[in-house]
Amino acid sequence: ALFPEVPQAADNTVQIAQRCQVEFEFGKTKLPRFTTPDGSGNEEYFRRLREQEGLLARMEFLHPVHLVAGEYDTAAFYAVAKGLEQEPEGGERCFACYALRLRQAAALAAAQGFDYFTTTLSISPHKNAQKLNEIGLEMAEKYGVKWLFSDFKKKNGFRRSTELSDTYDMYRQDYCGCVFSRKERLDAQKAAAQANSEAKTECQTTL
Repeated sequence: ALFPEVPQAADNTVQIAQRCQVEFEFGKTKLPRFTTPDGSGNEEYFRRLREQEGLLARMEFLHPVHLVAGEYDTAAFYAVAKGLEQEPEGGERCFACYALRLRQAAALAAAQGFDYFTTTLSISPHKNAQKLNEIGLEMAEKYGVKWLFSDFKKKNGFRRSTELSDTYDMYRQDYCGCVFSRKERLDAQKAAAQANSEAKTECQTTL
């Protein structure tokens, strides 16, 4: 007999089946959908996550480093971005996003008893380090965790980040990450391609 140590298992299974009404659609794969904070799509999210996991596995550190994949809430991002959709990259929409992310980081740091919290965003020349530090300090006061002031792009920090990316063959996205910055980047690429095409046409005409 199956499961002799639990003789009622088979009967219970039949009872459960009789009480359930489940329809299966064969030939189609059903997988859960994981939302991202910016609505950019699951593929981009998992690609970034794999890059972080891969780097932690390959890179040597003085102290143990643990990756915490936080809960992402698309609705929360769109809530703070509402009314700021047309803001340019680096504007008020970005500041609202900074606050959303740093609030989550500060809350986690407080819950886990960390000494400090900070962000790597200041490594980018497109990110406002002054604003990041300003918001970080506000969250530090609110959650009772020290904020590590930073501007990691200084002292060739950005160049060093690109060197490490090359060394570890890492993926580097060419936009901030949110759906709005991605559209802005795509629009810029299309405009550049159009301008380049027109310049070539003009040159051929001249010749």
